[in-house]
Amino acid sequence: MTKSLITTGLLFTLSVVSGQIFEDQSNRLPSTSSASNMDVKALDIDKDNDLDLVFAREFQANFILINDGKGNFTNGTIGNLPQPIRDSEDVAHGDFNNDGNIDLVFCSEDDINLSIRNVHEYYWGDGKGKFTSSNIILPDSEANAVIAEDINNDLYADLIFGNKGFINILINDGTGKFTLDTNRITRIFRTTQDLILFDADGDKDKDLLAGNEDGNLFFLNNNGFFTESTSNHFDKFPNVETRKLAVADIDNDNDLDVFFANVQFIQSKIKQNLLYVNDGRGNFKNETDLRLSNFFDHTIDAIFEDVNDDKYADLVLANVFGGPIRIFINNGSGVFEDATLEILGEYYYRDALGVISSDLNGDGLKDLYFCHRDRGNKTQKDLMLFNKNTKVKVHTPTKQNINLIINGIYKSSIFIEATIDGPIQSIALFDILGNKLNSNYDTLIDSQKITVDIKSFCSSNQFLLLTIYSNNKIHNYKILLPK
Repeated sequence: MTKSLITTGLLFTLSVVSGQIFEDQSNRLPSTSSASNMDVKALDIDKDNDLDLVFAREFQANFILINDGKGNFTNGTIGNLPQPIRDSEDVAHGDFNNDGNIDLVFCSEDDINLSIRNVHEYYWGDGKGKFTSSNIILPDSEANAVIAEDINNDLYADLIFGNKGFINILINDGTGKFTLDTNRITRIFRTTQDLILFDADGDKDKDLLAGNEDGNLFFLNNNGFFTESTSNHFDKFPNVETRKLAVADIDNDNDLDVFFANVQFIQSKIKQNLLYVNDGRGNFKNETDLRLSNFFDHTIDAIFEDVNDDKYADLVLANVFGGPIRIFINNGSGVFEDATLEILGEYYYRDALGVISSDLNGDGLKDLYFCHRDRGNKTQKDLMLFNKNTKVKVHTPTKQNINLIINGIYKSSIFIEATIDGPIQSIALFDILGNKLNSNYDTLIDSQKITVDIKSFCSSNQFLLLTIYSNNKIHNYKILLPK
């Protein structure tokens, strides 16, 4: 059964959503969870096979919530994370010192304007949930965004800071020491709010997009060096103030498209979110009017997530200043319709500064978490919504052969097997954070049986989610990996 909706000149054809999918489980959070949480990351910081939460806080000490494995969270901050008060805006993670544990970098915005120095926080993790100062000073800047990625292909996680000023690329020497390399990116002054790396042009490397208050910028990657090429690849941007970026293949043509979450904190700007569609060669056309209704919200953050299990990337929007959290369902062709009530069951009003999607209660389904900025209403916490779809099956690998580990990488093979009642149409693998893994795994499909060699993913994951599409149905298998 389908329904059609015509609004503002747009034609939407979507499958009817059958019932509420997410339910409020914020009671599982401690009362201390709500503050000026600017960003949140779901990470297994203590290696107990569940996802904990790490928060960057504005003019408050940063914060950790520890997961009991079932989605109940307790404050794990004191004694485990240094507590300077900074204007933290974002947090990046990676194994920066190459010891096998998650490390953290918090970037700061306004501290440098208050004559504070050494403003960015850099902590090394011990793998047990405790972080200590690295005693390594990162270059000061007025930053709203930081991301970690191996820029120069030496297998070490580097850092990119989005600043009021120039974008800074810091190269890791493999021991966790970083050096600013100003030659790696075109130097253009902007006020950057977000950064995202993705393969825009299909050449197998990640290009850089900067979401700015004063004109978005796109940089082509050439062997770890980034050249500004915005006008060559993007339709001219309207006069918008971008806060967040999200990418996904919205129209199922095997390339990545871009959503721009925009606000109107600067009155001269246009309050309009934007959707740019990729032609497969890294050329992006503004197709917002054709694909997305505008509710004129202030959208601070956004993610693509398949919230209704139809294999299409839907949109989840975190809004502020009176706009509710919104869910837009994708019809499979990259056209979106508001389905907030159908998916959430009600409108949630928060000062929602951040949103993530991760499996927070260990059932293999991706939940939603929204950061809420406390403006004096002490009755509201952050908003945690659990996905209440059918539980996924949990399978352990039926055939294993693990002989040797060198430098944390499995050199032999490990296989998972699954049998499905019907012909297998497609498969996908996802990591503990719900990120789709590159299809560089060996796969054997024999009618209704699939065997997947996952040795390359074992060193960095506690479990994988194998999604098999068969008979137009999705079958999820949570694969517990050997330690």
